[in-house]
Amino acid sequence: MKRSLMSVFILSGLLCTVLSGCTPATDEPSKDIKVIEPEKDMGMAKGDFLAEIEQFKTAMSLKIDENERIISAFKDSVDTGARFDKMEYKVEINHLKTKNKELKDRLHEYEPYGEKVHWQTFKSEFNHDMDELGTSLKDLFKKNVE
Repeated sequence: MKRSLMSVFILSGLLCTVLSGCTPATDEPSKDIKVIEPEKDMGMAKGDFLAEIEQFKTAMSLKIDENERIISAFKDSVDTGARFDKMEYKVEINHLKTKNKELKDRLHEYEPYGEKVHWQTFKSEFNHDMDELGTSLKDLFKKNVE
């Protein structure tokens, strides 16, 4: 009997503790909770997204312009040089020039249509192609020096 009476008192004490910790629901939002306004947040996110795209396009356009300058300088050096394999270099230079132009066109034709996943895919593929072009340019210079 003592045990059952003691367990009733303990259970009732726990129940009172649990119930006193609950607060009644109010219609006013808590000061700790941030009210989300979807239209405003979407506008800010879209603005940041478009700004990121424009920044990337600007940076890549500068790299493409630099590649064009390097290709032009290298073409001039091959034209004035006394190498036996000028034709091989000219073919390779034309290939690099074409690849650079394709990258430029791809960059300018890209239009964002809301999918951030699509943008990330485009960005990573474009960076990969730019790195390949840069490597090809460096290898062509090495080949010419040797």
